[in-house]
Amino acid sequence: MTAPEVVHVTAYYPPHLGGQEVAAQGLVTQLALIGKKVEVVTSDCGARRGRSIEDNVRVTRLRSSELGHTALVWPLFVWLLRHVRRETVIHLHAGQFFTPEVVWLAAKVKRFRYVIHLHIDPVPSGPMGKLLPLYKRLVFGRAIRDAAGIAVLNDDHRQVMKNVYHYRGSVSIVSNGIDEDFFELARKPAGALQLLFVGRLSPQKNVPALLEALGRIDTECTADIIGDGECRVALEELIVRKNLRNVTLHGRLSRTQIQSFYSNASALILPSLYEAQPMVLLEAMACRVPIICTRVVGVEAIARDVTILVEPTPEGICNGISIFAKMSPADRQRMVDAAFLRVQGLRWKTVTAAYVRLYEEVSAG
Repeated sequence: MTAPEVVHVTAYYPPHLGGQEVAAQGLVTQLALIGKKVEVVTSDCGARRGRSIEDNVRVTRLRSSELGHTALVWPLFVWLLRHVRRETVIHLHAGQFFTPEVVWLAAKVKRFRYVIHLHIDPVPSGPMGKLLPLYKRLVFGRAIRDAAGIAVLNDDHRQVMKNVYHYRGSVSIVSNGIDEDFFELARKPAGALQLLFVGRLSPQKNVPALLEALGRIDTECTADIIGDGECRVALEELIVRKNLRNVTLHGRLSRTQIQSFYSNASALILPSLYEAQPMVLLEAMACRVPIICTRVVGVEAIARDVTILVEPTPEGICNGISIFAKMSPADRQRMVDAAFLRVQGLRWKTVTAAYVRLYEEVSAG
């Protein structure tokens, strides 16, 4: 097999759970559909090691281990040296440490060009969090400055690339893409107030604040929480301790199952502490689901004026739910119609074309 035009390097890939994984899979699938040579190399976290063909894309999963919710893909450096030609473009999906420095080092040896696609700028968490500023300055920053191109999801991260990491090249703002079936989903919400959360159960998603709010609020409602992650046991204990009989943890569900929840939900609720551009937010906007979300980087820019924006606290979330419960059907409809119009340009066809242009610029470089 001849070398692909673009190799996507990502620490995680479906069936592993997460927005970065879904976005990476969506993009490579669309690239394959328009006839681009594309390949994925990733960790074996969540799937069997080896090669497979998935949606007409070759996916290579390498031996890995995890440290601090980061995949350490041990054979990645050697794989890049063996399989990547100088004319190949590497599309690096960045959101964790390890893969950026490996790609950077391999590029120094093999002299290929790479694009960094920043899904989220890492923030300190856990016992190793105090080392993150040093890692960003000495390691991640160097990988960014040597990239042939940078793609970010919002203007805040574009400013970070310029002002914090001192990247001197062009930084493209390219949104995540939305599958067509979300735009076509039929809505049939129940009469009772039915809230929906979809996402990884991690500290970033701030689900304990949502549960605290649900324990205080006077408004009668139910909440369906879809997802899995390291916080699940603690959340189960909190639900029992607060006797939240109106909350159901569904665990991880398929995309088709999640769409059925979008169809029936009164509103999506997103209590995150920080984001880059959550896929569930875009999907809900495309589905015409009303949204209550927190006023944080990665959310506010696209959600402003078309959602209910709240502070990421139990009090703020309580207030947002109360505001939504009191809205008239006409006001809710105006809100979702405006959100639907805002994401019309974020269909995968448009987003994929922007990445193709970026690859061509890098190749011509």
